Amino acid sequence: MGECAWATTLIGGKGYLKGIVTLQYVLQHVVHSAYPLLVLHTSDITPSAIDLLKSIGCRLKTIKAIRPEGPIKYSQERFRDTWTKLVAWDQVEYDRLVLMDADMLPLRNMDALMTLPFPQHDWIAACPACTCNPQKMPNYPDDWTPSYCAYTYTDGGSAATDDQHTLDTKEYQTNFHHSTRHLHYFNSGLVVLNPNRTTFETMLDRLTTSSNACLNAYTFPDQDFLNEQFANRWTVLPYLFNALKAMAIGHASLWDTDKIYNLHYILTKPWEVSDITKEPPQYHPLYRLWTDAHHKALEHFGITVDLDGLVQK
Repeated sequence: MGECAWATTLIGGKGYLKGIVTLQYVLQHVVHSAYPLLVLHTSDITPSAIDLLKSIGCRLKTIKAIRPEGPIKYSQERFRDTWTKLVAWDQVEYDRLVLMDADMLPLRNMDALMTLPFPQHDWIAACPACTCNPQKMPNYPDDWTPSYCAYTYTDGGSAATDDQHTLDTKEYQTNFHHSTRHLHYFNSGLVVLNPNRTTFETMLDRLTTSSNACLNAYTFPDQDFLNEQFANRWTVLPYLFNALKAMAIGHASLWDTDKIYNLHYILTKPWEVSDITKEPPQYHPLYRLWTDAHHKALEHFGITVDLDGLVQK
């Protein structure tokens, strides 16, 4: 395997710069990854924000935002920017990228993902989505119920390694049982991929030629799109690599923070929480983990400026 990196996008939006600063700190100074963090950012990000990210060791690359033309109704406004994640496949100077959302917090070293073998080069690896909808979000699909969720049919799983750089391909699988028909839909917050321009151009062409009706049918735009693109061509990772915080409620018997490699703060972001007592109690220790890491990141890097004020021109 040649050059590899973690990758995330910065397209504006308050809070996400905080997420990237925290992500960089944890990857490099807590779990001690051997690989850099690549920040793919649009041209509307301020030079001050770019200079700050460079100063703390991130790699920066300017990219064009990907936004389909035509009127598209998004269930959440932030989903308007998630299409730009597709640009990761165009970073052909890298042999392997692990695309991560900025609202994630690694808890353990995940470098083994950089050398994880795929059945074929154009596959990806990802974790199944939890489709229980424990918080009863009204914009979620009607069939997102526990009986539809892959994690209802699992007794856990491990991410056994000989060392932090080698993932045992026989042991990392989550042990799903009774039914594999639910194992069909992944969460796109963490995607292990091999950049390929042909794949990128195929996706971009499909996106630009899709009807508005088709795109409006997506509840989670990039996630639904990628699930169609890589149907039956993705390696299943255990939830430990993309532990959706809602699973602490929906799958309490499965949840084990001590074994989790990477927390994913879907829905309300840690930097949006002003009163933790108004959040479900299962989330309180998870939010505190991120807040503690963020404060340590600011101290370590000597950051005293308001990060929200740096993001957009």
